[in-house]
Amino acid sequence: MYLKSLIIIMKEKLKIYDGKYMSNILKILAISVILNIPVTALSSPSISSVEGTVKDGSRIFITGNDFGANGPNIFLFDDFSGGENGEVFPDKSAIIGTWDLKRGKVWTDNLLSKNQGSRHTGLDGGMQNRILFGSVQEEIFISSIAYVPDGYRFPGAATENALDSNPNIKHAWLFYTADGYSVDNDPDMWMPGVDTGGNWQTLMSNDTRSPRQGWRSGSAEQQWAWNEPVRWSFWFKGNGTTASGSREYHGAVSSSGHTFYENHNVAWFDTSDHAYGFDRMTIPGYLSRDSYPTYNYVIDDVYVAVGPNAAARVEIGNNAKYTNCTKLAIMTPTSWSDNKIEAVVREGMIDTNDTLYLYVIDNNNVCSDGYPISISTQDDDLDPPQNLKVID
Repeated sequence: MYLKSLIIIMKEKLKIYDGKYMSNILKILAISVILNIPVTALSSPSISSVEGTVKDGSRIFITGNDFGANGPNIFLFDDFSGGENGEVFPDKSAIIGTWDLKRGKVWTDNLLSKNQGSRHTGLDGGMQNRILFGSVQEEIFISSIAYVPDGYRFPGAATENALDSNPNIKHAWLFYTADGYSVDNDPDMWMPGVDTGGNWQTLMSNDTRSPRQGWRSGSAEQQWAWNEPVRWSFWFKGNGTTASGSREYHGAVSSSGHTFYENHNVAWFDTSDHAYGFDRMTIPGYLSRDSYPTYNYVIDDVYVAVGPNAAARVEIGNNAKYTNCTKLAIMTPTSWSDNKIEAVVREGMIDTNDTLYLYVIDNNNVCSDGYPISISTQDDDLDPPQNLKVID
């Protein structure tokens, strides 16, 4: 009975979906019980209070337990706000961090965060944005919005709302060195993508001999929704050529309810690779070059964290259970300890009329229960009082 209960706890806390890995854990538990070795179940983060005004740009304080000792190193966050519709973004600035290359155009649309995003076409080298990490990163978490507005075609497609003809994108593309996309021994990896046959690729690589080849999902309905933004998130954690300790996670969320989650333990690299990680990223990674002007690919709310705690994060969603959400927005923490987090609220595309919840996710991608919150709609810029008289 003790072993059965412990297995149930481990399944829930670790959220393990890979059967082989689960089998290994069960073996360890069985041996521990037989030998009377104490086993400590992993704890999920738990939230006890949220203080402060929950409003875009405001700071809040989250208290609880088992958040983890350290939070994420946020390398970049950009909501692409500011500027006039159709203008090229004037500089490389972001809300947090700086782009090495920022080449999109302002796209105004009330379905996007702050009614603006970044439009990208196949002109001018794909109109890519680029980040240089400065060193090889073995662990990366990416969250971003992808969107093809109504009246436009998916890049490379022949008709609207279809993946016909030659659709082809790589949403976010990680490289080692500038030639990583074409050199087999310089690692590259994109997620997600669509090949010219219309097949969705949860994770893929140009390296023909790479263990990063082949993580595919054939159903677009699990990854994409037409005429509305989709929030994609991806966590990559490498461990050299070793499978143990390596992780991959992908989530696709839209208001249509399409959700897709994966979790694998994979050796992402082999001994022929010149590095066991990546030193740069482009987003979009690639678009068909003939995609202007009838095609339109818009991105928004790009969040990139790197390092050992990249998966640790704070999010807002519209369901008490994180994996049942159809809307999610990621915050930007400014301080983090095991029992207290300070974070700046980013509303993203959250509807303030929804019943909302806050989640803390630790560096192992273990999520807390949702904590009920409400977005403040009060305007901070109150009108000053009029016709005041000073009475002696």
